[in-house]
Amino acid sequence: MTAKLNANRFQNRSVRRCKDDHFQNSEPEEKVAFLSRPLSYPHGPMAVEVKETHMSWVFLAGTLAYKLKMPVSDPFLDFTTLEARRVNFLEEVRLNSRLAAGVYLGTLPLCATAAGELFLQAAGETVDWLVCMNRLPADLMLDERIANGCLSRGEVEHAAERLMQFYLKLPPLNVSAE
Repeated sequence: MTAKLNANRFQNRSVRRCKDDHFQNSEPEEKVAFLSRPLSYPHGPMAVEVKETHMSWVFLAGTLAYKLKMPVSDPFLDFTTLEARRVNFLEEVRLNSRLAAGVYLGTLPLCATAAGELFLQAAGETVDWLVCMNRLPADLMLDERIANGCLSRGEVEHAAERLMQFYLKLPPLNVSAE
């Protein structure tokens, strides 16, 4: 599958080359193209489906999902450096694993050889970072369940109760209006 990048996605955002990227041929388009190919993954998925969000690409590769952050800068985030994306992913795994045990498997490097060939978790220079997750069944996603009329009031109440109990256990945050 060849992924087409949504050019409009970057119109009102600051998109810059990764400041830490030494490989001139390692643009986001090349990373997306590489991650869109089933042969790029060691577990050998039959196909890869690419989803684009407001700040990431998600690659649904068989039983696993991989997320690559866009190198973007907005008033509320800055993912323009390799280190910023790495730190963000480490925090994403740490925070989200609390409510999604078994889904988040960790972070892994996207590497390039001296010749610029991309590989997952291989020797070479790290040119980006990914989050690896177990892929969730599409038919169990909230939006699908709502669209298909399969979500019960009891399930919503159970999820709300779980979230309430989770947040009640957290220490309060000091938030400033500034």
